[in-house]
Parts: sequence; structure tokens; C-alpha cells
Amino acid sequence: MIAGRRIVLIIVAVLASSMLVACGGDDTQPATDTPMPEIDLDVDSTVSEDQRGSTYFEIIGETYTYSDTDPETTILVDGQFITITLGSLAETPLGIGPMPRDIEPGTYDIEPFGLVPGERDLSGQFNEIEAEMVFVSTSGTLTIDTVGDTISGSFEFGAIQRPRDDSEPQTAVIRGAFADVEMPDAPSGLETPDDE
Repeated sequence: MIAGRRIVLIIVAVLASSMLVACGGDDTQPATDTPMPEIDLDVDSTVSEDQRGSTYFEIIGETYTYSDTDPETTILVDGQFITITLGSLAETPLGIGPMPRDIEPGTYDIEPFGLVPGERDLSGQFNEIEAEMVFVSTSGTLTIDTVGDTISGSFEFGAIQRPRDDSEPQTAVIRGAFADVEMPDAPSGLETPDDE
């Protein structure tokens, strides 16, 4: 039991560091040599309306599709920033962030993942850990509908696979929604919107 928790904590730490700190290093070099392709987001859903819960996500790729109609949700915290994760952190995590803790309802641009190291642009990443498959955002949007003690919203973005060999990377559309995910308490000394 304890060993299982340690494995999950290690996986959470790896996901958090790749989502929240994928920005370290020399900020004059792009994080990838792969040009970001334009991805048509107008693709049919693989999940029917009646299959969807209020929280779900799907990946619609050229040869790869995946969906989770009732994923676990977690918020990872890094100081004044949060990242929302959907899916099993040990198997198929999807992360969207970082975003400020005091984010307000509205629509925000999802940027290419880790394109400029050192910047904390809102981006997305999906990992299928067993298959060692990673898709990272190219562009899209995150819509925050409500935020307070919980946060709800939806997202849609184009993504490109980071292949582990010289193969041609796949592209995909990643979309979904999350509802009533509990917001973490602000650490002491950190101002929240209610403090003003």
C-alpha cells in the first residue's frame, strides 16, 4: 500500500514538473525543433452527448483515439499557479496549466507547450504512460465558466505528438470539460480575491 502511494506520488511529481516547470533553461532556444502545425479543430466527437459526464476528455488523432467519460480530477499547485489534471495520474494524465490561482471566468488562449523556456504560458499535455506517448498543445482555448471554492470549464486544443524516435509525429484534437473541481486553499501569506 505504501509502495503504491510512493509510485503515484512519483508520477504526480513527474507530471507536475513537466506541466509546471517545463519552462526551465536558456530562454533563447525553443524547447522543440518541430514546427507547430495548424490543426483543424472541427472534427467529430468520439464521445456522444449522453455518454459524457460533466467532466470528460477525448483525444481524436490520426491513428490514435482515447476518451475518459468520468476521469479523476486533481489540481496541482505551484505557488501562485495551478494546473488542472484529468484522468489517472498513474496511467493517462491530461494537464492544463499553469494558470493563476486567482483566474476569473472567461476564455483564455492555450499556447504551444514549452515553446519558450522560462515563460509560463497556459498549455496542455496528455501522457499515456505505459505506451510512452506524449501529446503537447499547439493552440486552442480554455473557457472558465465558474470559479470560487470550485472551478468549472471546458477546453479544446490542437496537439502534436512528441515521438520517441524519428517517426513522423501525429496530430490530434483534445477537448473536454471539468465541473466543480475543488480549488485548493491558498497558502498563508498568499492573497486571494476575497482578501482585497
